[in-house]
Amino acid sequence: MSGTALPAMRLAASRTLAYAALLVGWEGLTRLGVIDVFFFPEPSKIARALGDLIAKGDVLREAWITFVEMLVGLVAGSTAGVAAGLVLVRLPALERLAGPLVYFLYSLPRIALAPMFIVAFGLGIGSKIATVIFTVFFVLLINTVAGARSVSNDYVRGARSLGATDSQVTWMVLVPGTLAWIFSALR
Repeated sequence: MSGTALPAMRLAASRTLAYAALLVGWEGLTRLGVIDVFFFPEPSKIARALGDLIAKGDVLREAWITFVEMLVGLVAGSTAGVAAGLVLVRLPALERLAGPLVYFLYSLPRIALAPMFIVAFGLGIGSKIATVIFTVFFVLLINTVAGARSVSNDYVRGARSLGATDSQVTWMVLVPGTLAWIFSALR
């Protein structure tokens, strides 16, 4: 066994024992009535309920619904965020006008806004997708603006000197120069 494998195995064993002790302590404290089972039910009951959901197939169905909600929200939010970021970079007056509002909305806690999305869109898929879109949109917008600002003006001037239009400068200079920032935001 190599010299680094043994410490890694000890760490994994220590973590496993710590988690097992936590679960055993939790189970014991709930059975003794120290912990309110309404808020923290016994781990054994949670495991049985999870087993029942898996046996019925509900977990896979719900996981698929969650995956679709997340995917739709990610695609819509990231597309809108990148597009809005490119628009703001191309229109500096609009960026100066909208910038404070963008940073204000970005600073709002996403989870605290979830109840407002539920009120606006209901308990269905719409409120969940809206929450994901709101979360993703501002991250991508801000990173797109920062990435586009990092593109050297020499590249823009070079494209202009070769006769590039605004659209060509955006798609052939700004977008490629911003991709690293966009992918960083997506991660």
